[in-house]
Amino acid sequence: MSRERTDPFCRLDALDPGERARHAELLASLRAAVDEVSERGDGFRFRLRADPEAFARVAEWVGLERRCCPFLDFALEWRAGAAPHLDLMGEPAAKAFLAAMVR
Repeated sequence: MSRERTDPFCRLDALDPGERARHAELLASLRAAVDEVSERGDGFRFRLRADPEAFARVAEWVGLERRCCPFLDFALEWRAGAAPHLDLMGEPAAKAFLAAMVR
């Protein structure tokens, strides 16, 4: 299966003003839920606190972020006996974008 390549540019028109406001709220919630950030070869891993409501907000943020940043890859996971985590990944230009976002 070939992977479709997309250019690493945000689609600022993908969200209406209400969605953009919700996106900002959810991003603040995501940042508050992060216990640790670690760098991966292709992006970053965010270890999240074990809170079902925070996990649901992160999932909602991923849905909005995917629309405006289709060049990113997302993996949100919460396995038994482990802390939940969000992986944000992409090509080298996307990683630079992510680095600016997580700092």
